[in-house]
Amino acid sequence: MRNNFIFLIVGESGSGKTTIVNHLEKIFNFTSISSYTTRLKRNENETGHIFVTDEKFSKLKNLIAYTKFAGYKYGATAQQIEDNQLYIIDTKGIEYLKEKYKGNKNIYPIYISVDEDLRKERITHRENRRIAITRIENDKNMFNDIDDYSMVKFDNNGDLETTIKNISKYINYIININNRDRITNNTYEDIIYISHPYLGLKDNEEKVAHIITNLQKQYPTYLFLSPIHTFSYDYNASSYEIGISKCFWLLEQANKMWVFGNWINSKGCKMEIDYCKRNRIPFEIKE
Repeated sequence: MRNNFIFLIVGESGSGKTTIVNHLEKIFNFTSISSYTTRLKRNENETGHIFVTDEKFSKLKNLIAYTKFAGYKYGATAQQIEDNQLYIIDTKGIEYLKEKYKGNKNIYPIYISVDEDLRKERITHRENRRIAITRIENDKNMFNDIDDYSMVKFDNNGDLETTIKNISKYINYIININNRDRITNNTYEDIIYISHPYLGLKDNEEKVAHIITNLQKQYPTYLFLSPIHTFSYDYNASSYEIGISKCFWLLEQANKMWVFGNWINSKGCKMEIDYCKRNRIPFEIKE
């Protein structure tokens, strides 16, 4: 299996990130990044971080994932990104990583969503109530713009086993994508993926068919790929996460993506655009 991807696990305190990562390590034989931090250990046996002084943190080389939370610094180096497949990180750290990382790994953020009351209950079990409330309030500020980020979302309010099963299905799809060589076919001058809002609407399906019909006349040597027509049969049968994973797989087969329609209000289109940015796939906004 190629080591050309990394999954960024995002979520508020008490969302179960660490527990989920521990399970994923065993299921996929993955390793996770122990980020550097200037924070003190919460207890003597705490793992998941490399605890250093401010002085040592400032001397880290090739720091490409960085954030500051509650006055403490957190970060990871370029080599850690190359050597591992999982990284617990916050949204600000993701933005820093996208800006600084120049390697060849594909980046896949995963957001673990849990209701506030349940998170507060979980934190209180391991820390006192005052600390729990403080961490909840800090997270409100940290994650108040979470909907602005394009990432796959998994609900962890219920059974943990179900959550891990759903995340594992998604990761398997991504592994399959990354272990396939991109299609090369000398029959076509170019292979274009068509991104367009869908929402399960027949009207959008017809719009895309009309767009591709006109494009084929204009570019007869091009092959146009339509995820709407390829996967519409599965729209209501599979979860959104699996559906978008299939779209990402089809997008990997193209040389570039063209975006049509009211993409600005489409979650799927924005996720496809973000995927292109992360994986250096050229794209153009056509309307």
